[in-house]
Amino acid sequence: MKRLLLLTDAPAAPLYAPRMRYLLSNLARRGWQCTVVSEKMPDTDFAFADCRHLQFPYYSDKQGLGNKIRWMADKICNRKERLYYRFITQHVDRADADCILCSAFHTFPLPTAARLARHWQLPLIADLRDLAEQWGETPYMQHPIRTPLPALNSYLTDRYTGLSIRQRNAALRTADELVTISPWHQKVLQQIHPSVHLIYNGYDEQTFRPNDIRTDTFNITYTGKIYDFRLRNPQLLFRALGELKQGGRLPDKVQVHFYCEQDIRPRLNELAEQYDILQLVHLHDFVRNDEIIDILWQSSVCVILTNSPEEQGTHGIMTTKFFEALGVEKPVLCVRSDEECLAEVIRTTHAGIAATTADEVKAFILDKYAEWQAKGFTRQAVLPEQRLLFTRDHQAQQFEELLQLHIHD
Repeated sequence: MKRLLLLTDAPAAPLYAPRMRYLLSNLARRGWQCTVVSEKMPDTDFAFADCRHLQFPYYSDKQGLGNKIRWMADKICNRKERLYYRFITQHVDRADADCILCSAFHTFPLPTAARLARHWQLPLIADLRDLAEQWGETPYMQHPIRTPLPALNSYLTDRYTGLSIRQRNAALRTADELVTISPWHQKVLQQIHPSVHLIYNGYDEQTFRPNDIRTDTFNITYTGKIYDFRLRNPQLLFRALGELKQGGRLPDKVQVHFYCEQDIRPRLNELAEQYDILQLVHLHDFVRNDEIIDILWQSSVCVILTNSPEEQGTHGIMTTKFFEALGVEKPVLCVRSDEECLAEVIRTTHAGIAATTADEVKAFILDKYAEWQAKGFTRQAVLPEQRLLFTRDHQAQQFEELLQLHIHD
């Protein structure tokens, strides 16, 4: 029996850590005994399946001053890391683990994982799903420290961000191996550690499989968070549809569906009004995991939102939504092309197009519309051998091979 201890941050909605969730299920089927310790999210009852799952409760379910104090204590003196370490040593036995895997999107809980690996003399594999550097000056990773003195806020935030990166790097240097999700991330991490492995995100091949369903409308679909247009910008799509309408070439059965957060919807409506396509755009709430597949099956085109690779913009973003569309073999329309890792994978898999101009978007939509008119559905001719490289099973195989290098019977 091979035993794995996974340390990770809080599983976040709407997908609840799909990378680690599917990995654990696949490892369990391969005979692994897995224990997970994650941060507990307030007001969320979530458990990783096929393993023992312990949730570390740092923040209270009651919102208020107490959580603000806890937040500041974490920022000032790493209180959360220290309590997390104590929680693990109180609830997990050294005999329950042959290896530690730590999966993080920024810094927490890498310092705890490094400390525990040293204390228990266990190998440590660190999985970096995101890096602070990938977001540039876009707002996703900006959590400013607010004080009564506005001039002080930026200074404190920058100092804290720099400190977090230094703490992250110190922990990473003690790991036996690093794993990350894109060639861009791999290149950055190779400046910190000599052994960095690329394991892409992927799709569950049992769920995300092709299914040709005829539809009455040509559905252009986006499912997922947007956060901010500097991160994920739909303007090129809206502009292309507006130009098709203005030129009298917009097919009458086109519908655009966004399943996204409420905060961004006013901006989507404003953009739709700007291009005179408000009647085409339909905004919906997030859907449960088990409902996403039906939406994808009834989609004619799956939209992946990114943005241009500005010097201070985002880099290396490999959204799970792309891999899910790849799994169901639906045409992928990436707007605007990141001109980096995602565009390259779209090209090598023949999954669709990473567009840089409105003319490219218009031609793609009209081509797929003609296919839909002829068959009642669309099916992208992705390359089968490339598609299989991004299954969750293949991902688990890659992780397992790496873990077994450091586990001795």
